[in-house]
Amino acid sequence: MGLVPTDLDAVYDSVEASAVPSGGGGGLLPEGEYTGTVLESVVGESMKPWVTAELKLKLQVTEGEHSGKVTFCDVELAPNTDKSGQPNQKKLGFVKGQLANLGYAGKISEVEYVAQNFVGAVIEFRQKVDTHILEGGAFDQYARINPNTNQPYVDREVYVNKLVTPGFAQAAPAAPSEPQVY
Repeated sequence: MGLVPTDLDAVYDSVEASAVPSGGGGGLLPEGEYTGTVLESVVGESMKPWVTAELKLKLQVTEGEHSGKVTFCDVELAPNTDKSGQPNQKKLGFVKGQLANLGYAGKISEVEYVAQNFVGAVIEFRQKVDTHILEGGAFDQYARINPNTNQPYVDREVYVNKLVTPGFAQAAPAAPSEPQVY
């Protein structure tokens, strides 16, 4: 059995891929829209205690003034459940949208076996940066305060908006069904 349970497949198959939320981020890029290449792609355990498996993408910006900078995108694959432990269709719809934007249309439980296929893909993505500082300098109610600086932590997220060019493995030709005779 893989990191993502197969019991999520039925719900994942039934949900519609949701639109990418406004915002996105990771790394030290300023908030904005970028085009970049997937340098690394792997499914593994998360450092977040509530996430058991996530797709981890390392992205390099390829256009504009921030060309060459690297950022990271983590797509939470499991458990994607609600507070009662049941599969959450909204969360799974978001995951399905992110994977669709990478060109993936398979089962969520099989992502870890094909994650390397995303390497080399050119994508459009959005960097979101939330400082939790409101106009006037006050902190919003969701701010987690860094005890060393007494300032809010900066939350960064990256969202995949669109696949421009598939990854190396996705573009590879299919193996012939008959052995080649030389």
